[in-house]
Amino acid sequence: MNSSRADLKDKEEVFGEWSEVITVSTKELQAIDPTTLGSHARVTCRGNEYCIQFDKAGIVTTTNEYTYGKVYWEIKLPQQSAHLSTDDTSSLIKVGVTNKVGKTYNVIGSLINYGLNKHSVKIKVTLDLENRVLTIHPSNQANGEVITSLPDGPLYPAFQNKTNKNSIFSLKIFVTFDLPPFDSEKSRLS
Repeated sequence: MNSSRADLKDKEEVFGEWSEVITVSTKELQAIDPTTLGSHARVTCRGNEYCIQFDKAGIVTTTNEYTYGKVYWEIKLPQQSAHLSTDDTSSLIKVGVTNKVGKTYNVIGSLINYGLNKHSVKIKVTLDLENRVLTIHPSNQANGEVITSLPDGPLYPAFQNKTNKNSIFSLKIFVTFDLPPFDSEKSRLS
């Protein structure tokens, strides 16, 4: 009888007022999704920086979805000497996110003309999933673009090379994921 009281006491300690676990998430380091490279892009990785070499127009996305919190990443577009021209309007990249719904992904983001720049461009991206806000801030623009019409569900960083299909020039970008908040974000949080 004493042993059953001990068992009961153990069960009372184990059972209590606990809530049911609904979901458990772990954060995996972000990576480029190799299935989205197709014949239009190649990727190399050095640490947490990815180099994406677009050989023609197309979309590249990431492997892991973002579902909660705030996340930060940065894109560097080195000076694209092949595109330097005073009238180059075909050297475009769209930086943003997609929900990977459907056969063709729709990239929601900012369209950036890198062909008119005489210097490299850094693009800081902040995705706030709690408020469904995407902020894209290129270094060559005084103000960033704030996008609030994001689709429901998980989102994936996406990069769309919109270079003219007849172009013989390639586009190289460097992407670094899983960054801490940017300085402008830190000062706003303080």
